[in-house]
Amino acid sequence: AYVVGGGGAADNAGVDSTFNINGTTILTAGGGQPGTAGATSTTVGTHTAAGAGGTASNGDLNIPGSGGMLGIIFSGTAGSGGRGGSSALGFGGGDPGSNVAGIDGDAYGGGGSGGHASGAANRVGQSGAAGTIAILEFHG
Repeated sequence: AYVVGGGGAADNAGVDSTFNINGTTILTAGGGQPGTAGATSTTVGTHTAAGAGGTASNGDLNIPGSGGMLGIIFSGTAGSGGRGGSSALGFGGGDPGSNVAGIDGDAYGGGGSGGHASGAANRVGQSGAAGTIAILEFHG
């Protein structure tokens, strides 16, 4: 049995993907974590916290996802939400620019990017893409 984890909905963690044999989980790809929205600010250089990438365990080749990028304020009217974290299969949501919501993750396991607003509460980040499971069997 297996579970392919869904991408985390906006501002929520991704869901773990697991591969099970006889009711025992033998492989786990953990979902990535959401970033944290910063407080309302116009302070140049202020950052928001990026989300941590997903984990991988118990496989012969464990490739974790990368964390998201930091959002930043450039001026009182311009800034950018953080780019979504990437997976081994492609990129997360791109840099959304100023005063817009984030962009959904694109490739399998790619995180959604964070939103941005200047001098106001941050816009919502967007959803990550669903994971995938690839099993390679070697005979020899």
